[in-house]
Amino acid sequence: MNDSESSGRSAADSGADPLVSVEDLEVRFFTEDGAVRAVNGVSFDVMPGETVGIVGESGAGKSVTAQALLRLIDDPGRVTDGRIRFRDKDVLSYSDSELQSYRGGSVSMIFQDPQTYLNPVYTVGEQIAEAVRIHQDADRQAAREEAVEMLDKVGIADPEGRYDDYPHEFSGGMKQRALIAIALSCDPDLLIADEPTTALDVTTEAQILRLISELSEEFDTSVVFITHDLSVVAELCDRAIVMYAGEVAEDSPVEALFDDPLHPYTEGLLDSIPARVGPGERIDPIPGQMPNSRNLPSGCRFHPRCPYAVEECRRHEPPLVDVDGRRAACYRFVDGVEVDE
Repeated sequence: MNDSESSGRSAADSGADPLVSVEDLEVRFFTEDGAVRAVNGVSFDVMPGETVGIVGESGAGKSVTAQALLRLIDDPGRVTDGRIRFRDKDVLSYSDSELQSYRGGSVSMIFQDPQTYLNPVYTVGEQIAEAVRIHQDADRQAAREEAVEMLDKVGIADPEGRYDDYPHEFSGGMKQRALIAIALSCDPDLLIADEPTTALDVTTEAQILRLISELSEEFDTSVVFITHDLSVVAELCDRAIVMYAGEVAEDSPVEALFDDPLHPYTEGLLDSIPARVGPGERIDPIPGQMPNSRNLPSGCRFHPRCPYAVEECRRHEPPLVDVDGRRAACYRFVDGVEVDE
């Protein structure tokens, strides 16, 4: 164990350079009632070809972190500290033209609600073709052909015929497939999927998750998957970043996280999964609620809900430390601090 603060680097493939490196990211929302600390000191890397799940309850800061990666934080929100580097270039200092190339070209996003992000007055095919024209400098015919091919790749039957359909003529699952087609049409290096199956039924959800997994492998695209569902992380991801109240609680390869969770919050999330509860056993939910970002507890943000909390946890915030190549923000892994087990 190491009682020094972790550098924030991922343990994944240390011999390669990160595709994306987030260092001490802070995002604040400035309201009449004061500043809301949505993301606080978050650090992680995404390696080429890696699928990383960012998981946690509602209010953990997952989606805000994803939006910050694309510089989509709008007023009254603002990135107040930290760095976001893509291929070792500072995203926060991009010019307008660099940002346009980065968004949708180098990095694409699949949003939660396709109804919001598909324009109702343009056909689905036109919206895919527009992304191709902008980022691949293709003429109209080449963009149309690419759009039809992408509709086919995401499993839309009769892609040539459905090119001219409007969003309202697509089902919910088909709309989400169309968003995936737009996101992948320019062969991005990184795909961010922000709870992309929230509004879908279980069968369609499984199909969409499988599609994202298969196409990201085909396109050799790294993925950041935002979810509250650890079973999705287990199925799709190489590594999991567990967030709590705007901070990283644990960062671990998925298999190790499920076999031996380090942080008490991760333990609680796993104990809440029905599939992990034996016959006759009851689900053991985490007591209490995520703290309000305007009124965060002192010390460790999880200590009011933690069965292992001691006085040090209540007084001081634990550092994010290295634990055999994994990372955890818990005093159980800080030398010199005695905690209950």
